[in-house]
Amino acid sequence: MYAIIGASGHVGRQVAERLIDEGMEVRAIARHPERLRDLQQMGADLACGDICDTSFMTKALQNVSGVFCMLPTPYDEENPMEFQDQACHAIAKAIKANKIETAVSLSSLGAELTEGTGFIVGLNHLENALNEIDFLNVTHLRCGFFMENMVSMLHMVQTQNIISSPLNPNKPIPVVSTHDVAKAATEWLISSEIIGKNIEELHGPEDLSMKQMTTIMAEEIDRPELRYVQSNRENAIRGLEQMEIPSKAAVKMVELYQFLNSDRYTHEVGRGTEEADLGLTFREFTRDIIVPTWRNMNQRAA
Repeated sequence: MYAIIGASGHVGRQVAERLIDEGMEVRAIARHPERLRDLQQMGADLACGDICDTSFMTKALQNVSGVFCMLPTPYDEENPMEFQDQACHAIAKAIKANKIETAVSLSSLGAELTEGTGFIVGLNHLENALNEIDFLNVTHLRCGFFMENMVSMLHMVQTQNIISSPLNPNKPIPVVSTHDVAKAATEWLISSEIIGKNIEELHGPEDLSMKQMTTIMAEEIDRPELRYVQSNRENAIRGLEQMEIPSKAAVKMVELYQFLNSDRYTHEVGRGTEEADLGLTFREFTRDIIVPTWRNMNQRAA
């Protein structure tokens, strides 16, 4: 059996589905059971509770041969870094207690850095916590910017005809789809090739700037007037707080964007022991995911 932490998320859900399709037994782990009902109907065992609770996690990881590890982005946490550290501790303790020998962790480009990267610092702590388990064979998937982040911009497109974030409009960054990340995670989990501690970078087939992604979206959804507007730090934090995101979490989110804008992201991100330029281009993703979502939004609004 394989345990999937964060099975209600973009990547975790797809990993669980892929494993079930391969005929594997799956235990889906998340906080809210209502978000796992479809996986349960597919045959997954459910474990629902607090990822920071060591007792819960130890029970949830009983009798599994491999585990997919991730940290939920702590958007709604008053103390986001404390939340990430507690989750790292609980996951590592549970793996040790159950003597699990195989794991894949969802990480990020930049996770080798220890400060100034926003929520990515928590992924640095997760990698280190797993690496300290002597008997654990683990692969850390250091991912680029998820293409799915652009789907969340569609409401702004619909209401304001812009895409806006603190990201530099002209700086190309690695972009990858969660489809390709889940594919790699599944292959690593069921592979016999995880030996020791490994890193695989998942940065997609091309680097794109926010302006380039906005242009592609404008072309594919037939919105030629759509434009990208970069927000400054103060406005970005204020906007997040207006969305009822706690102040500390808002500051860390914007710090992450500032890291992506910086030369540190370009020059200090290591290449890793394994590399993969995975398949789906952003234009393909836009046609497959963004365009149908856009059409459904407009049909509901009509």
